[in-house]
Amino acid sequence: MGCGSAKTQDIQETQPINNNINDSQTSSLASIDQIEIIKLYKKANYLIKNQNFEQATLLLDRILEIDPNYIDAFYSKGIIYLDQNNIDSAQEYFQITIQKQPNHALALNELASIMILNKSYQQALLFLEKAYQVNPNLPDLKYSLGYVLSRLNRKEESIHYFDLAIKQDSTQKHYYLSKATTLSDLKQFDLAEQTVQKVLNIDSEYVDGYVALAYVYRHSKQYDKLEQLCDQALKLDDQNQYILKCKQEIQKLSQTQPQTPFKQASIEDQLKEAVKMLQDSRLTQALDLLNLILDNTPTQLQALKLKAQIQNQFKQQTACLVTLNQILTIQPNDIDALKEKIHILEYHNKNEELLICYDALLTQQSNFELLEKKASILIRLNRIQEALSIYEHLYSQSNQNDPKIFIIRVTLSITQIQRCHNLLKRRSYKISIKYRYFKFISINLQNHTQRIISSLNL
Repeated sequence: MGCGSAKTQDIQETQPINNNINDSQTSSLASIDQIEIIKLYKKANYLIKNQNFEQATLLLDRILEIDPNYIDAFYSKGIIYLDQNNIDSAQEYFQITIQKQPNHALALNELASIMILNKSYQQALLFLEKAYQVNPNLPDLKYSLGYVLSRLNRKEESIHYFDLAIKQDSTQKHYYLSKATTLSDLKQFDLAEQTVQKVLNIDSEYVDGYVALAYVYRHSKQYDKLEQLCDQALKLDDQNQYILKCKQEIQKLSQTQPQTPFKQASIEDQLKEAVKMLQDSRLTQALDLLNLILDNTPTQLQALKLKAQIQNQFKQQTACLVTLNQILTIQPNDIDALKEKIHILEYHNKNEELLICYDALLTQQSNFELLEKKASILIRLNRIQEALSIYEHLYSQSNQNDPKIFIIRVTLSITQIQRCHNLLKRRSYKISIKYRYFKFISINLQNHTQRIISSLNL
């Protein structure tokens, strides 16, 4: 079936896909016929679930003899044809369904899945957006939207829909895999790897999971990890074409690169060779050589710095953070390592750790920008008084002709207002009316000053 298609095993015997009967059906059918149709439809769904398509088709045809306008019978026949890979007939029955009921979300989703099979992604998106307006609670529909948006290079949007689908139904493994490959396309390799690992932790023999992880490693040029993964995957499926392709690619790379007896070379020569590899963009080989050095000398500072540099290029933020912490354990005041760590922590909103890093930097170089950033973190941590002290210090030390002084003055005012809010909240209910009046004025002041800052674009 196509992407996001309803799977026959998901159809429950006691729950028809949609057993709504419109007014014309209700008026034209006797009560006994309605009961018979519902029973037949439940049984047909049970047969579809168990892939007894021939008997299910007979029952659906019987339903349409009783009521030629029973919409979901057409939809279910489309599902049968789709499962039998008879795409043309499936499409015909889904189109009949939406002709009779234009807002049939499941039929729209299935038509989109057929458009996806034909790589008509823009057309698929039209069906999916219409279906989503009708019924935004179908996890398959959210997944399909994510898949199509990813194919249309709207990858940031697609991640949003993958997350919605996973949140609603965390048991669907293919949801995670499509999210992981999209994250890899966005070069968010750490998150991509973590997403696939969630699936493999549940099912360690899930071959498609290994294929998705191979995709991530291949795109991030982590050939050492890719080689190990290929060996694992081929034990489960020795004919998997993508894994075999990756294996051949690794073998070609190893043949084109001259083998040097690095183990016998001195650390100085090994580091020189690693730098040369880095300059030649042979990042995976450089990383292998650096790991070799660090296996023997775990505290070799230059090797750690080069390793962090490569991990940063590979967008391996979690691994890079580990390496940076190793550097800072050896050399706590390494400015470059602190700055790079701050960059990663800001991405992950780790405010407490960020504050420690800024304090470490400020012991070595105190400047306007660093203090201002520290103050903004303190505000996020609701440590208003400390932030206020920093802003007052910046205001007192700044040149009055400096354009930045206006921003500091406004920020100082906003911070003072926030502090007043916090104080007033701790007072008794007797001043609640005054507090609300003050809050109304202060919020309007904040909004006004923020607009001024934006218009100045300083």
